[in-house]
Amino acid sequence: MITKRKILLKLSESKKLISSLVWIFKLGFFQNTYFNVGFLLFISLTALVPLTYSYFWAKIIDALTNAASNPLDTNSLYFYVGAFFMIVVLDKIINSFTNYFEIISHLRISRNNSIILAKKFSQLELQAYEDPEVNKLIQKVDENYFRANSIIDKLFWSIYDFTSLIISTVILFSLSPIILILLLLGNIPTLVNQIALGDKAWGIWDAESTTRREFWSTRAYLKELSYFQEVRVHNLTNFLLNKFTYLNDKFLNKQLKLEKRRLFSEVLLGFLSSVFYIFSYAFLIYKVVGGIITIGLFTFYSSRIETVSRSLKSIFRFVGNMYEDSLFISEYRQFLNLKSNLKNGTRLVGTFPNSPLIEFKNVWFKYPGTKTWVLRNFNFTMGVGEHIAIVGENGAGKTTLIKLLLRSYDIDKGEILINNKSIKTLNRKDWFKYLSPLMQNFATFHYDVKTNVALSDLNKKVNFEKVVKSTKMSGAHEFVDKYPKKYKQLLRKSFPNGIDPSWGQWQKIALARSFYKDSPILILDEPTSAIDPKAEYEIFQKLFDFAKNKTVIIISHRFSTVRNADRIIVLDNGKIVEEGSHAQLIAKGGMYKEAYDLQKKGYEDI
Repeated sequence: MITKRKILLKLSESKKLISSLVWIFKLGFFQNTYFNVGFLLFISLTALVPLTYSYFWAKIIDALTNAASNPLDTNSLYFYVGAFFMIVVLDKIINSFTNYFEIISHLRISRNNSIILAKKFSQLELQAYEDPEVNKLIQKVDENYFRANSIIDKLFWSIYDFTSLIISTVILFSLSPIILILLLLGNIPTLVNQIALGDKAWGIWDAESTTRREFWSTRAYLKELSYFQEVRVHNLTNFLLNKFTYLNDKFLNKQLKLEKRRLFSEVLLGFLSSVFYIFSYAFLIYKVVGGIITIGLFTFYSSRIETVSRSLKSIFRFVGNMYEDSLFISEYRQFLNLKSNLKNGTRLVGTFPNSPLIEFKNVWFKYPGTKTWVLRNFNFTMGVGEHIAIVGENGAGKTTLIKLLLRSYDIDKGEILINNKSIKTLNRKDWFKYLSPLMQNFATFHYDVKTNVALSDLNKKVNFEKVVKSTKMSGAHEFVDKYPKKYKQLLRKSFPNGIDPSWGQWQKIALARSFYKDSPILILDEPTSAIDPKAEYEIFQKLFDFAKNKTVIIISHRFSTVRNADRIIVLDNGKIVEEGSHAQLIAKGGMYKEAYDLQKKGYEDI
């Protein structure tokens, strides 16, 4: 039963469809106006060619019929044959231009959409990537972004069908409106069917979005180099292949069922459409037998019936597909409109001789969507140019402190002050100038060594002497100097003449990148976890000389790393439980000394 609520719902969906189509058309059209205008112009001309073909062919048939009874009257026949062949030549030219503009338009739209998507990804905050709902949206967009190009192509080519339909409709209407009514009755069920199936098709994508995410993750385990050794050594190949196949089939089987339904319904509707199609031709035959139209006009009008029928089917199929695609467009727009919860401030940090004063005042913080406080009424001050080490068990809140200082998240209660200014009021780009972090999950770029190191400060021209100085401080220069191409060496074996550094070497290159930026605040989260103790000792001897007037924050499980810090903070369950110099903490005999004694006996972690 059709209720008022259902009607209102369908009207709302129709508005959504139109809104999505207008939005995506504007997005595609104004990205590349010149070529798109050319594309649309030649699509319209392409739609006119079949009309002129059928018109002159009808005239040729009538002229031939006339010539058969009157051999001397052939002038009109030659004229129509000549015009027909001119149309053939013109058709080839129009098709060539249409193909050219279509390819150029498609390439440029594809390029621009890729840039738009990449730009949006670059604007997402860390918390967006850690949010399950946003990740669900990202997965859908990442897997279906090609639809944006496909939809724009369909929209442009729909001009062909609409042009053909309008012209042919006018011609048939001049003959008899009955033909148009028959054709509409035969094709409207197709539209309803396409919309219904389109809704169900997107419903599968929506309901199985988690399955699709797991599918792509499992595929990555089989494909990406970082998983290669563990997959082989632990004999995970069959497990992952079975998992991959199961997840793929789980999604695919629902699609196959839908396509079977589509086939069955299209066969039935095709039969219904054929009945009305036959009645349309019967009506034309009646006109010929009654002497109302000639044989030539019969062929002309029959070609118009064919065009209207084909155009209606194409347009209805287009509308049905667009209904499904509009659901994607809606989520694509939702993704592009994602806003950060972190509001950027306008204040500049200000100039200072060494580094700023950093204060955590009564800070409370828990990650979005969780109930557990990571930091509770946390108070902490980092003096200007102070060297601080933060230690504690996993989950104590060490890395969270760094995330808050990098303003990847905002705190729930309390204040973080930079030179007595709330961190929320600071311009983030300006604040980032003062930070030089090396995180546990540091980036490994495939670029050459020089570029890898200099990436931390692209605001200035690359200073090669500074690059070398930074690698010497981090211990990277020794092995880089032995590379075949030295500082021009590409760091990925999958590229020609590239190499794959060891993880310890990568960590030294990443450490050099932090040194190269030469910011007032140096943040090192497990900076030497993959480096041998001797090299680590040498690095930190240079580090503390290099950072004499800088604020240094070190997170580490190694006592050889933290013992020379001015102050050591021991975190436990989001609170500072001990603090002082290495000697002071050893003398107190608390958690720090207990962990230190364990490590002296051979344990690596505290």
